[in-house]
Amino acid sequence: MNAMKITNLNVWYGKFQALKDVSFVVPKGKIVGLIGPNGAGKTTIIKSILGMISYDGSIEFGSESISNKSIGYVSENEGYYEWLTAREYLKFYLELYGEKDEGRVNFILNKIGLYDRADMAIKKFSNGMKRRLGIARALIHDPDIIIMDEPLSGVDPKIKGEIKNMILDFAEESKTFLISSHQLSDIESICDWLVMINEGKILSYGSPEKIIKKINPLREIIIYVGDMAKLSIDYLKAIPGVKEVNVRNNNLTILYQGDDDSVIFKYFIDNKIKFTLKSDTLSSIYRGAYK
Repeated sequence: MNAMKITNLNVWYGKFQALKDVSFVVPKGKIVGLIGPNGAGKTTIIKSILGMISYDGSIEFGSESISNKSIGYVSENEGYYEWLTAREYLKFYLELYGEKDEGRVNFILNKIGLYDRADMAIKKFSNGMKRRLGIARALIHDPDIIIMDEPLSGVDPKIKGEIKNMILDFAEESKTFLISSHQLSDIESICDWLVMINEGKILSYGSPEKIIKKINPLREIIIYVGDMAKLSIDYLKAIPGVKEVNVRNNNLTILYQGDDDSVIFKYFIDNKIKFTLKSDTLSSIYRGAYK
């Protein structure tokens, strides 16, 4: 089942066409990365979904009961009422949705790691703490779909790791996330579905494996092997999908065309051959798509 289906979405800013027949689906319960360079059209898609701008085309939600209460939104430049405490801030937003539940506020504060700072004024928060509070605000009313516009932009690696762990934690509750980013490396480790856009057009969408196969069906896997004596090159060449195996010093370069390259790594694991994966296939595809 799809949480969202977008069909032939077109958006103009005056005479400039920002989105050009954009179509893709967002499966329910997935963490979806909306990937593309700055100016690609990511924020315009998000604003269209949220009804913030006019558009031509169709945006359908999987549930007929979907409403603004069913969607949580984190903007790239989140604003805060900094004279409030974190607890007051979340209670205020929860009441905007017609609810008063102190337990829900405490639950969210605990989940995002701000329970011990709940009664501190927001103006005293670090940027990382504010980013977490912004995510808490988007989640306070228990939405089914959470849309996040560049949530990892401008934060240090430690905070990025904490935010990604938070997303994974909430995703276990069968929530759907749509997360935009211009850096694939920021979110590739948590996404199980990708939508790639450039210059207002969809390049590809689907599982990372599907995208790799579509954009670059014959891909290069580079593996460093410590003990080459344990290796059988003939066995590797016989694995379905392996087209070529080249050896240079302790580096193997395998050209693979298939659906599941885990069969290659299973060979190393089953034979207790220590190895290091040196290629970054998905990142290489990303760089190639946007060069």
